[in-house]
Amino acid sequence: MTTHPHHDAIDDELLSAFLDSQVTPSDQHRVEAALAGDAALAGSLAALRYTKTLLAEAPRLPAPRPFTLNEAMLGRTQRQRRGWLAWLQPAWLRGAAAVAAVMLLVVVLGDVGMRTQLLPTAQTAQVQPELGGLTADQGDPTAIIAKAPNEAATAAPGFLGLPPGVLLALQIGLALLVVLLLAGAWQLSRAP
Repeated sequence: MTTHPHHDAIDDELLSAFLDSQVTPSDQHRVEAALAGDAALAGSLAALRYTKTLLAEAPRLPAPRPFTLNEAMLGRTQRQRRGWLAWLQPAWLRGAAAVAAVMLLVVVLGDVGMRTQLLPTAQTAQVQPELGGLTADQGDPTAIIAKAPNEAATAAPGFLGLPPGVLLALQIGLALLVVLLLAGAWQLSRAP
């Protein structure tokens, strides 16, 4: 912005507004008075008027293309994944995590149902302790020392016929699988 030396309040912005008739009447009188007494200021106004005329006479051409940026112009192309994880996409990982979560839910609910006896269990034959000699109603003194089956040997299998330790390991493994699949999907979705 140029300020003219003899007229400190008159600059190119005020001259442009004067040329476009967008000044107040008091500024208009001030600019006219300054133009009458300063040839350099009148030359600046003439240059602005000439520029405005040139721009008005220039032919209007349509833009050759839209001036919006796309991903390729910004250099952000889809990065190709390589290696054994190339086929994995976040959607596939989320789907696998959902399947593993459903399996975990089924195993946990089945195990809890078997332990609380909400689910029917297979009928097991009632094992009578083997009594030595006489029956219990005959007053066998050795019935106190009856041979009872070993508790660990006859422990009823849990859900799906699996022992409790195997069921617990299966539940922990499925839970870890769900967490790892979700973490992988999150990590792949963040990759550019």
